[in-house]
Amino acid sequence: MLLKITSLSAFDKTEIVHYYNNETNEIFDAQLKEVDVAALTGIEKKPYKTCDRALFPIKKTRSLSKLKIQLGLKCNFNCSYCAQAESRHLSKSDSLGDAESFIASLCREELSIKPGGRIEFWGGEPLVYLKTLKKLIPALRDMYPETEMHIITNGTLLTYELVDWFIEHRVSLAVSHDAQGYCLRDLVDPLTVTRIKNVWLYANQKFREAGLSFGFNVVITRANCDLLRVYDYFQRHFSPETNFGFEGIVQPSTPCDILSEKDAETLEIHIKYILLYHQEQFKSITDSVNKVLRALATKRPISMVRARCEAPNSDVLVVDLKGNVISCQNYSHATHKIGELSNYDNILSAQFRHWKHKDIGCKDCVVVQFCKGGCPLQNDENCINDNIFHLAIFKTAWFLLFQADIQKIENFESL
Repeated sequence: MLLKITSLSAFDKTEIVHYYNNETNEIFDAQLKEVDVAALTGIEKKPYKTCDRALFPIKKTRSLSKLKIQLGLKCNFNCSYCAQAESRHLSKSDSLGDAESFIASLCREELSIKPGGRIEFWGGEPLVYLKTLKKLIPALRDMYPETEMHIITNGTLLTYELVDWFIEHRVSLAVSHDAQGYCLRDLVDPLTVTRIKNVWLYANQKFREAGLSFGFNVVITRANCDLLRVYDYFQRHFSPETNFGFEGIVQPSTPCDILSEKDAETLEIHIKYILLYHQEQFKSITDSVNKVLRALATKRPISMVRARCEAPNSDVLVVDLKGNVISCQNYSHATHKIGELSNYDNILSAQFRHWKHKDIGCKDCVVVQFCKGGCPLQNDENCINDNIFHLAIFKTAWFLLFQADIQKIENFESL
């Protein structure tokens, strides 16, 4: 799709017209002469092989890049935008198998983890299942001595002893915390609770000393789209030595989760400001903008774009302790089961939908190369938040290229 992009020069406020092909990542000037983005950015051009990734692989391999273990959906929080909320009632019985039989199943199927791969433990809240983790992690560490292990947690159940135990077994931690936007998670911010904050400060120090990662994962919501305040928040309320990154933007569970026009404008202003003045403090945002620049410079074809999520990949396995293989760790096996460990060769990933096969206008979207159609398990009729985030990233990359602010994007082929 060829799109006409009109922007306003930051120098003399004159209008500048470009044309952008979202299928080839080519940019043309007003005279339809191709712009050499590689020369503008210094990014080396990259040849791409002819490829069509429109179909997801059906089966799973036994050599995995990632093993995601869903412990259950119980949680000690009730976040307003939780993606698991609609599935939690399906997990009333959390006797989801035991660690011993699960480990035996992995051994029987001879599942290996590739070098550089990792094992992730998911809830609900993973630390609700501490007794299971205490059995599971040592056994998995014996099986996969060099594999990275990782837990995302709300952190409220951490203790000093647990921090030491995770370090002993080389399990890295990320605490979900939305900085000034925490009000959408719970009424009480854990960083205002001395006991919890002190444990987190202890973890921050001890994990760093052990060479393991510890930090915060932030979801962008209507309550924290002023991103510069996120950095200030952790600096003031936690530690000057704080690692944090953005998981992306909230996926709306209710209309209240959708960002307003004012929110979108705030987010766009802050992302642009970050790239101009605070790149080192906001690595995940900087990386997102640089990915757009690399795609434009190398002219990555749309055929290379598969999905935002890695779950459809043949070497990514999501499984619960009963051996149910599920399409995503955020759902119950009751609705999203795609196979069983005991019948490994017949796992079928048929639930995923490629963006090419969605009916929400992905092919005509200026940011389809970067949002990648959103969740491959949903049609995403309500993809407004994804569009807001990726459009803000795209506009920032555009400003860095042309020192001009995008004012209007039109479908040129229908003008």
